[in-house]
Amino acid sequence: MSRLPLAAAVALMSAATSLQAQATAPDTAARRAAAPPVPAAVPVDSAVREIERAVAALAATVQGVVTQTANNPEVRLAAVRVAGQAVGLAQQAVSRNTSEIERLLAEASRLLAAAELAQKQKVATP
Repeated sequence: MSRLPLAAAVALMSAATSLQAQATAPDTAARRAAAPPVPAAVPVDSAVREIERAVAALAATVQGVVTQTANNPEVRLAAVRVAGQAVGLAQQAVSRNTSEIERLLAEASRLLAAAELAQKQKVATP
């Protein structure tokens, strides 16, 4: 399983973050604090929280890039090109990692069901 498309997508996100940092330098530290790197061996619920933080940071970055893009035709043209490449890379990454994604979703589902059962048992027993 090739990690090249995933690495390319991460590089693309770094570039987007860099553009945003240039546009709004004071907010950079807050965004980095909102999405710290995820250690390799973390529990699923902790990983989900990290993903949520990363998505929130990404949303803020995208909003800044969109604002900058709306005001600069050169950036707009570059953004369209990068977006096309990003979509292609994302499709490749998902198609190459489908079995791993399905396995992780099944594991998360199993863990959620077990946690729900444990919670119901706690409520049921006085």
